[in-house]
Amino acid sequence: MRKVTKKINYYCTHGSAVLLLVLLLLTVSDVFLRYVFNSPIRGSYELTEIIVPLMVFLASAHAHDSGDHVVVDIIYEKMPFIAKWVTSMIGHLVYLGLIVLMCWRLFVYSNSLREVNAWTSQLEIVLWPILLLGAIAMLGYIASLIVELGAIIIKREVLGSESG
Repeated sequence: MRKVTKKINYYCTHGSAVLLLVLLLLTVSDVFLRYVFNSPIRGSYELTEIIVPLMVFLASAHAHDSGDHVVVDIIYEKMPFIAKWVTSMIGHLVYLGLIVLMCWRLFVYSNSLREVNAWTSQLEIVLWPILLLGAIAMLGYIASLIVELGAIIIKREVLGSESG
């Protein structure tokens, strides 16, 4: 199961990388057109507001799978194994709860935007599908956390000892 979630999250990260490239090209083009021709790209700010959070939602699970999130483990490394195991389990339960809450609120907010038919002011981009995609990406994050929590509980793995 861990391999499946890692593969899904890996492909989501590629989507995030494509969005980063789009954002880079958009920003460079906007700055160039603004200063050379005094004609910025209409809606570039709106597109940036949409792309950046979507990039984060798509890449967060892979960052977690890869162990790329910031960890302060000065005290943790000196703990005995049982304390590390309990700390890992409690930490993952709290973390899972927060990510589930965030995902649920994204689904709720996406649905409320769908009901009122909300869109951006300049480019009139419909917003609810974008939030729905972010919520779906968060489901991959939740799956990774559940798989990792299962490994902590069943296999007694702790942070830093996973075989990856």
